[in-house]
Amino acid sequence: MVAAQHRKMFSNSPGPSASQNIRVPVLVQGRSLDSPPDAEPQGGPSQLRVEVTVLRAHNVPNLRNIFGLKFFVTVASQATEKKTPSVSVKGRTARWGESLGAFILQPSTPLVLRLYAKRFARRDTLIGTHEMIPVESQTGDRRSFCIHQQRRQTGWTIGPAGHALLDSRSVTEHNFLSDLAHQCPRSPIDQNQRLAF
Repeated sequence: MVAAQHRKMFSNSPGPSASQNIRVPVLVQGRSLDSPPDAEPQGGPSQLRVEVTVLRAHNVPNLRNIFGLKFFVTVASQATEKKTPSVSVKGRTARWGESLGAFILQPSTPLVLRLYAKRFARRDTLIGTHEMIPVESQTGDRRSFCIHQQRRQTGWTIGPAGHALLDSRSVTEHNFLSDLAHQCPRSPIDQNQRLAF
């Protein structure tokens, strides 16, 4: 029921922006995905409840000049979606520290973060999309997740929603859990970022 309400609330996706000089944004996951030490799998052994907190998006246009001051982020995991406002904008960096809530995730299932700009009298503008996949790593009784990020850097194609996809041959991988790096799989995981024209 809740998932259906979320889908209805966010079913109208924003249209393409008229801005021409949009740079590639990087949406950064600044904390690990951790379930509590005593957490049990929810809904079966393949599903875990995890907390996600987004910290910042950087390398974006001067947000004050182009879009104004109101921004928000949506997070989607399968049928679940949540919206949270950003709390600070400075130069080409948008920062927010609000918890995006607990999601029931299956290991290796994508979790998509979308940064939007709220524009009056026009459609909200999609600034960028970052897709990440939590990879389960067992450490005793604690279930931790390593986040692998790949950034597509070259080549432009137009996606079905009118967004420009960065479709790259050159990929950079970052591991945001350096203390668990030796326990995490090294295989690359497909990611993508999107920009609206």
